[in-house]
Amino acid sequence: MPLISISLLLAIQPQDFWWLMQVGRETIQDASVPMTDTISWSQTGQPIVYQQWLAGIIFYFFYNIGGISFIFLLRGLLIATTYGMLWLIIHKVSNAMLATILIFILGISTANNWAIRSQLFVYPLFCNLHLGFTGMAKW
Repeated sequence: MPLISISLLLAIQPQDFWWLMQVGRETIQDASVPMTDTISWSQTGQPIVYQQWLAGIIFYFFYNIGGISFIFLLRGLLIATTYGMLWLIIHKVSNAMLATILIFILGISTANNWAIRSQLFVYPLFCNLHLGFTGMAKW
């Protein structure tokens, strides 16, 4: 629970978030991923590959539903899912108290990587991959 609270209190880092929102908006409006840069000042009109287009659509969708509060909620859910799955992985080879202490330490030391960016969606996938390989996917 403390990690979720921390994730809800962290400010949005502006350098990537609004760019992702714009990519999401343009992708939905045009029903295709933009192939030319329409966001930057110096490279406008140049060919570009928007690898994070799906994250942009998801962020834009959540923003349209509930504003910036839903974006914070989405980040909290992704962080809770990730660290909950990590807790299960650690608990499998140790005990609940040690797993809780390690997850808290891990969360505090990695909170600087919780910016609202496309990689937030990958964190739970890596944990799920490990859970699948260790036979815990049935939980």
